[in-house]
Amino acid sequence: MSFNKGLIMAAASPLAFSAFNVCLRYISEHATVWGIMFVRGCIGALLAGLAGALLGRRLWGRRTGLLSLVGLTGCFSTALTITAITLVPLYQAIVVLYLYPAMALLFSALLNGDRVAVRDVGVVGLAFLGGALLLWPDRAAGLELKLGHLIGVAGAMCYSLGYVLTARLGRDNAGLEPIFFYSMCMALLALPLARLFGSGLAIDSVREAAVVAAAGVVGSLGQLLGYAALRWLPAFKVGVVGTLEVFFGTLSSWLLFNDPMTSRSLIGGSVVVLAAFLVQSRPAIADSPTPA
Repeated sequence: MSFNKGLIMAAASPLAFSAFNVCLRYISEHATVWGIMFVRGCIGALLAGLAGALLGRRLWGRRTGLLSLVGLTGCFSTALTITAITLVPLYQAIVVLYLYPAMALLFSALLNGDRVAVRDVGVVGLAFLGGALLLWPDRAAGLELKLGHLIGVAGAMCYSLGYVLTARLGRDNAGLEPIFFYSMCMALLALPLARLFGSGLAIDSVREAAVVAAAGVVGSLGQLLGYAALRWLPAFKVGVVGTLEVFFGTLSSWLLFNDPMTSRSLIGGSVVVLAAFLVQSRPAIADSPTPA
C-alpha cells in the first residue's frame, strides 16, 4: 500500500510539472520570466513552510550557506529553462533539461570527488549524442538550432550543479529545505533581476495574476509531490518515474502547440531519456537526495 502511494505521488509529480510547462507557454505572452518566478517563488515558499510546520521540520538555520547555493542554482536554472520553453519547441526544452543527470556525473567528480567509471563516461557520451540528434537542424521540418537551445543547456547545467550540491546536504536535510530556499531565492531575486533587465513583472491585471498564481501552485505541487514520494520510494525510483515529464511534454508539444518533430529528434530525445535512466540506476546517484 505504501509503495502504491509513493508510485502515485511520483507519477503525479511529472504530470504537475508538465501542466506547469504548458501553462508557461501560454502565460509567457502576458507575464515575463521574472513575474512567473516571483509568483511561483512566493507560493512555493508558503507551501513548503506550511508542509514543514505540519511535519515538524525546521527549514531554516542548518547549513544555510549550502542551502542558499542550492537555491541560487535552482533559481538560475528555472530562469533559463522558462526562457527556453518560450523560445523553442516544448519537447526539446524539456528533453534538454534531462541532460542534467549526465552532467551531474561530471560535476560529482569535480566537486564531490566521486569516482568516474568507464561506464559513466559511456553514459555521458550517450546523453550528449542524444542531445546532438535532438537538436540537429532540419530546415525542411522547421527545426533550427537557436539561442533558446543553448539557454536550455545552460539551465540543465545549473540544475545538475544544484543536484550535486543537494547531495552534500545528506538525506536528513534533502527534502523540504532545498525547496524552501529555492522558492525564497526566486521570490527575492525576481524583482531585482526584472529591474536589471528592464522588463518588469508584466503582471498588469487581476486575471493575469490569477493565471500566473495557478501555474505557480501547479509547479510547486510538482516539487512537493516528488518530495512526498520519497517517503515510500527510493530516490532513484522517484527520479526514473519523473522522466514521464518528457513523455507528457512531447505529447503536449505535438497536440497543443503543433511543434515540429522529426524521427531523428524523437530518437535523440529517447536516447537522452535512456541515459537519464542509466544514471539514475547508478549507486552513487541512486542514493543521492532528489534536488529542488
